[in-house]
Amino acid sequence: MLRRTAGIWGGLGFAAAAIAAARLQVLWTATPMVAANATGVADWYRQLARVIAIPTLATFIGAGVTTRLDSASKGAAQRSFLTCVFAFQAATGLATTNGTLAAT
Repeated sequence: MLRRTAGIWGGLGFAAAAIAAARLQVLWTATPMVAANATGVADWYRQLARVIAIPTLATFIGAGVTTRLDSASKGAAQRSFLTCVFAFQAATGLATTNGTLAAT
């Protein structure tokens, strides 16, 4: 019978994936904060970024805390974070598609 073990490479692969995921989530959290202070974009877009930056940061922290504590609500917290992230990405996509992102 063959035995499967993670070995050193399996452990490093998991660590690399965890680091990549953490970096991505930090970037997702920072995106509306950066957009809120951007120049050369429409005012409505900066306003939207300001409005969504706070819940994005709050749900990022909440998802981290509930995951670390292995809370029963960690799944809901993670989905709330992703809802904020994807809502901002969708608004950015719509704005760039119809050309209203640039300041006039």
